[in-house]
Amino acid sequence: AYWRNKFAMTNVTITDYCTVIRTKMEGEEVEKDYFLLSDNLTEDKELRMHLQLKRLEHVVEVQEKERNNVNFRRNCFFCRSIFDGNYAKLLDHMAFDHNFSVGKPHNLVYVEELLNMLEDKLNCLVCIYCEKVFKSREVLKEHMRKKNHKKINPRNSAYDKFYMINYL
Repeated sequence: AYWRNKFAMTNVTITDYCTVIRTKMEGEEVEKDYFLLSDNLTEDKELRMHLQLKRLEHVVEVQEKERNNVNFRRNCFFCRSIFDGNYAKLLDHMAFDHNFSVGKPHNLVYVEELLNMLEDKLNCLVCIYCEKVFKSREVLKEHMRKKNHKKINPRNSAYDKFYMINYL
């Protein structure tokens, strides 16, 4: 919105702020101009830093609400245990009793969404690490145990939003 408003001004052109890259895209006959807005420009760098800081503040706020949430209630993915009051108890239980770790509770954010995603995968008989589908829950559990797939694949970017380190 900031740059849209800036470029809408009558005396400003996009080339005043953007580098022009002239190239052909694959399968196209004619070269086109592409405009690159870079954080080499001080104004854009400050804007990006401001937006990143606002996002970090929001994520920290969400994390704090989750930590203070006393209405948490959820079953363990692997046994019949029920955990009330704090998600850290459930995550610790799964890590120590079932050797299934998603990371330390204080490093996580959007925990309910993460747990829903993991539970959905397990219910659909999908390995959380390698994403293979299995014919039964027992075969899936045996696979995860034998292959040491009782963890999240660090190369899977779908999980990036759940870890605080990615917002710093």
